[in-house]
Amino acid sequence: MYILVGRRGNGEFLVEVLNAGGVTLGAARPVSADDFPGYVLQEEPGSPRWVWEDTASIYPVLLEAGVRVERAHDLRLCHAILRHSVLTAASDLATAAPSRWDAALAIVAETRDPGATLFELLGEDIDPAGEADAGTVHSPH
Repeated sequence: MYILVGRRGNGEFLVEVLNAGGVTLGAARPVSADDFPGYVLQEEPGSPRWVWEDTASIYPVLLEAGVRVERAHDLRLCHAILRHSVLTAASDLATAAPSRWDAALAIVAETRDPGATLFELLGEDIDPAGEADAGTVHSPH
């Protein structure tokens, strides 16, 4: 089973289920961004192959909810591999003018407080310039 996932401009997802032969098993249906992780959790035990345009635009919603998928096809990545492979260098795809598939999708970054830096988390004994205290011996545990 394949589950096609698209992202609408309003943040909602559009999902469509296909059988192994690629035949649609029902109409595409909208799933809200809030409900999408639950939908994926519900479908994942059936081991579907998720198919989406770009992992960077879909997967962060799942990761934020603690959801992972077993198998997924990133169509933008597939396009890039086929377009730039030496094995397909003479193909129509490789020689075609760039299209929207060649540009990364615009991802809106969340504004977050960066919090403590790594050095602040490690403590004051760490020199950000990378110079360790020569007199300190650290034993492995």
